[in-house]
Amino acid sequence: MDHTDDVTVDRRRESRDAPTEWDDFFYDAFYGGAIGGSTVALVGLVIDAIKFEPLFIPSLIGSALFLGANPVTVSEVRMDMVAYFTVVHLVAFVILGLMISALVLRLHELAFHPIIVAMIIFVVLQVGFVAADAVFLGGVVGVVGFWWLALANALAGLSMGLFLLNAHRESDTVYVRGPEAS
Repeated sequence: MDHTDDVTVDRRRESRDAPTEWDDFFYDAFYGGAIGGSTVALVGLVIDAIKFEPLFIPSLIGSALFLGANPVTVSEVRMDMVAYFTVVHLVAFVILGLMISALVLRLHELAFHPIIVAMIIFVVLQVGFVAADAVFLGGVVGVVGFWWLALANALAGLSMGLFLLNAHRESDTVYVRGPEAS
């Protein structure tokens, strides 16, 4: 390998080490979605603990979604339904993370306004879950409680908004296009 090959290898290493628009996009999407989904799950776990029914909410939603059970009649925790719903929950929040990351990519000033991001996420989550309840779940919101759901979604929006603020506070721009942008 001659000297020219060494320079080429060094440039490739440098470009891999420099974050790109896509790196930031997927970082925001995955971690933002994971933080939001974890926040909702934690609030659900706290609600279930207060009612002395650990994991009841994911079991309830899983039973309504996969078994077509009437939410009012569900009374036991089924771990298979918890597992199935956990997968749906994960996918839903990854999709939400992708949507919010795409929004921040296009309107990068949003990353510096976590309250606006939190409100957008809250509205998307609240409307989305109530719509899903009307179409697929048949009354889960009534069993869980609208205000508990609103609290979980508001905290998820806030946590995701604060994550974006923290992830992008180090620079004036949100996304770096790589070495060619310099």
